[in-house]
Formats: sequence, C-alpha cells, structure tokens
Amino acid sequence: MRTVFCISAAVLCFCYCTCGGADRNEIEVPSIASQTIAPKVTVSVTNDGSGLSLVFVLRNDGVSELSFNRSDLPWFPNEHTSLLLVAVDQPDRPIGPTLDWVSLLPGRVTIPPGGMMSGTVNLKRRFHRIGRLLKQGEVMLFWAYKPKVIEGKSLEWTGGLLMLKSKP
Repeated sequence: MRTVFCISAAVLCFCYCTCGGADRNEIEVPSIASQTIAPKVTVSVTNDGSGLSLVFVLRNDGVSELSFNRSDLPWFPNEHTSLLLVAVDQPDRPIGPTLDWVSLLPGRVTIPPGGMMSGTVNLKRRFHRIGRLLKQGEVMLFWAYKPKVIEGKSLEWTGGLLMLKSKP
C-alpha cells in the first residue's frame, strides 16, 4: 500500500513539475495563482558543512501582506509540502521523507509586499538514505508546496524537480 502511495505521489509531483530551460540545480516556478496575492516560490539545493540542504525562498510580489502560521511554511514537515526522492536508475522505488509532520508551531509570520522569507530543509535528516542513493547515481527530488495563507483565497500547488548528484 505504501508503494502505491509513493508511486502516486511521484506521478502527482511530476505532473506539477516544470523544467524548461532551468538550471539543473535551481528551479524557479511561480505560483499558478494570481501574483497579486500568491508568493513566488524559489527552490535550490546547497551543500553546506552539514550536507545537502533544500532552500525555499518565498517572495511576496503582491500588493498586500501575506500571513502564514509558522508550521505551514515549506521548510517544516506539514500537509502543505511534499518532498519525494526517486533514484534515476530505480524509478519504480520512490522514497518519501522519514520525518512526521510537525505539530502546530506557535506563532504567525508575515511577508510584506516586496518582502521575502527563506528557510532550509536538511536533506540528510529528512531522507536518511540520500547519501547511499547519491553514491549509486543521480537522484530526482520532486517538491510541491501549497501556500496556506491565514486570510485570503486558497492558493494553488506549485512544484518542481531538482536533479541531485554526488560530487566526484
């Protein structure tokens, strides 16, 4: 049953991916919802001292502020963020994250018009097997995020695909 869920999630994530002309290590996908209310989501991968990290940047290109519950931000495990790994040589074995969703974190954050906010996901903590997978070859990281603002209309899913490979 879990395999069916993971494969379904991979197919759904793939449907939301846009890779045309993007750099292999960074993809910028604007939200499908109106840019006057939705944040622009940029995702990239960095390799700092603690390993690979996924960096989410939310930019408010709109004319009104956007407020979120802290636990609904994409760098926390929650029902609004989906991450999935698929080894290029094993496409029938998608790997979901090993962390559970966080409980409601206290606090609210606001991005003013023209402002931005960022956060990171430590990929080794989120996916315990990522090191072994990268030693075997390239890995596709599918991501999807549905911004949930506290007030305002429901926003659409946005997502993408990043290719990860180990350094030689």
